[in-house]
Amino acid sequence: MVDSFSSVTGIHASFCESCKIWQVHCPECNHNWCGGGCGCGYDGLLQRKQNQLDELLQKLDQL
Repeated sequence: MVDSFSSVTGIHASFCESCKIWQVHCPECNHNWCGGGCGCGYDGLLQRKQNQLDELLQKLDQL
């Protein structure tokens, strides 16, 4: 499902072992979001995409 999310949104996501959740990555520097910005100016976009991914995974978990 995360691969589909990445394909549709163009935002890469991977599982963060230290956070134990799926995290989106900055499209410019590929920094793992982990709740903080990387300085590339994509903070708003990354927060929206992280929320979108979290909601998607939560819905799947409820099925």
